[in-house]
This record gives sequence, C-alpha cells and structure tokens, in this order.
Amino acid sequence: MLWFDLCGVSKERQVEWARFEKVIHKNQPGAIMVARHTNSEYENYRTPEQEIPDQALDYPWETCMTMGKSWSYKPRDEYKSVFELVQLLVKIVSRGGNFLLNIGPGPDGDFDPIAYDRLKGIGDWMKINSEAIYGSKPIAPYHETKLVFTQKGNAVYAFYLPEDGENQMPGKLSILSMQPSKKSQVFLLGYNKPLKWENKGKGFIVEIPGSIQKNPLCKNAWVLKFQVK
Repeated sequence: MLWFDLCGVSKERQVEWARFEKVIHKNQPGAIMVARHTNSEYENYRTPEQEIPDQALDYPWETCMTMGKSWSYKPRDEYKSVFELVQLLVKIVSRGGNFLLNIGPGPDGDFDPIAYDRLKGIGDWMKINSEAIYGSKPIAPYHETKLVFTQKGNAVYAFYLPEDGENQMPGKLSILSMQPSKKSQVFLLGYNKPLKWENKGKGFIVEIPGSIQKNPLCKNAWVLKFQVK
C-alpha cells in the first residue's frame, strides 16, 4: 500500500497521479493507492479521519482514528474508553467500513499501559463476538433505535448498543425492521442455548434470560444471531 497523506502542493506544480500510478503498478501490480482527499480514480478507497459516515457507503472506506487525542506520542494523552472503542468498531463495520486505530508509541518504542488495557478490553469483547465482525457486510436497514446490523452468509447479527453505564441487558429486545425465518433459532453470542422469541406483527421480540440480564457475558455491546426469510 502507498498512502499519500497530504496531497496539497504549491500553485506552480501539480501532482502527477497518472505517472505515479504507472510506476507503482509496474513494480507492484497488486499495490493499493490511497490518494487522500482527491476522490479520484487513483484512490482505491477513502479514509474519513476521526469520524464515521452517517450511513453505509457504496465504495471501499476505512475510518482512521486515534485511540487518544494525538497521532504521535503525547505524554498523559486522553485515551478513549473500551466502551467507546467497541461501539466505534461496531458502528464502522455495520456501515461497511474498516477501522484503522492509531496508537502513538512513546520515546522507548512502547505503548502507554493504558493503550494495552484498551486493546485487552477490545480483545475480550472480540473473543465472544468476532464472528459478527470478521467477514461480515452491511445489511439494510443498517440501524434501528439502539441496534445496528451485519450479515454473513444467511446469518444476520443484531448489535445492541447500550448507553454508557447501562450494564444490564433488557428483559426483552424488540426488532421491528426484520423477521426471522420460521425455523430460525435466535442466539445471543457467547450463550449456547437458543433464546425464546415470537413474531410480533411487524418484527419480533426476543426474551433475555434473567441470569444473562444481570450478568451479561460481555460489556459494551451485545449481539443476537438469527436467520432471516
């Protein structure tokens, strides 16, 4: 990959994208070019910085974002919480994007201990929910109230995004925009027993067992899995 970050040049000169592209792909045919901010044929994907698009996009993209405030090392930087980072990941993936998460190493080449703590928190969540992330794609309507969706094969994943401090799952989850197939079972990732569910006119309602409500198997986002019609 060649990532051309700052593409502005002086008024007297122009970036020779056609020549760059020819030289690059002559030497490395499979190389990806990122000509940031040009929105041109020489940009294989786009890179919104420190933000997430409001909706799914019809071209390849990734959000590039810092775990703290700064791209490079900054003493006593303010790091995003695991809650923020997991929810950012879920929102980005549900809109078809990739998440480039930057951590600036210190003068000794190592990360701040806080960064390791955040990475561990993301890893703990992924141990339970990674199947809803890796290899998935967006599915309309993309979001509904506190829910966002991904799809892989014939499985749909509904992510419930709690508010910060919302540590217990609701007793029932209502999904109005989708309908499972009649033979579908509904699972909560990390819990190996199917959940009770029923059609409710338009959409369906899932019951969450009391033991899981009070002691969720993970924090920050919970994922239901089912097959649609």
